[in-house]
Amino acid sequence: NSQLENYNKNLEEDENDESDEFLFISKYQLQKYHQIYNNVKIVNNLEEDNLNNNELTTINNNEETFIKQLSETNCCQNNCLKEKINFKKAFLRNFNFQLLSKSNQDSFLMGYFIGSSNLKNTSKGNKRIRIYYNYSFDSEEICLQAFKFIYEIGSTRIENIRTHLSQEDIKARIHKSARKSSHTAIPFFTILKIINFILSYANKWGLLSP
Repeated sequence: NSQLENYNKNLEEDENDESDEFLFISKYQLQKYHQIYNNVKIVNNLEEDNLNNNELTTINNNEETFIKQLSETNCCQNNCLKEKINFKKAFLRNFNFQLLSKSNQDSFLMGYFIGSSNLKNTSKGNKRIRIYYNYSFDSEEICLQAFKFIYEIGSTRIENIRTHLSQEDIKARIHKSARKSSHTAIPFFTILKIINFILSYANKWGLLSP
């Protein structure tokens, strides 16, 4: 965003400067270029309506699949998934959880584990302490397997978050796969100069058809 602000500032500063050629890029185009540069998906109103309709169909299909899998999954001897859980509420929680970014999911899980943890002595003399976790959904106590199914998470991720909590407290986790700009990436302002040069050239001399 600072690059976008710098570009706008440059447009406002010297009206008589030779960089007036930047005016070939409108504010609307500038916004679109910035969205493309940051990998933001652009849709128009008609496409958005179609996406909404398609999303509703997908959600309905996903709900049927989720409930079918839930009803066919054996979690423990108490059958938590079948006996203690409202299927539709479980799907809604799963669906909304998957919509969260990975960092927001981690924040939710860290808060959950903090609120559901218990410290217990596991040896004489109170020298050794182990943390136990209680799992629940919609005020019903459930097993770990049911919890993992509802939130669609694996044992490795749970252990990683618990380890992070014990070492870093609630500090945000940094994922190895977090998106980073490459050190060889072309700056946004430089890209604007290139686009503006092409538009300026085309406006003055025209462009050959392929």
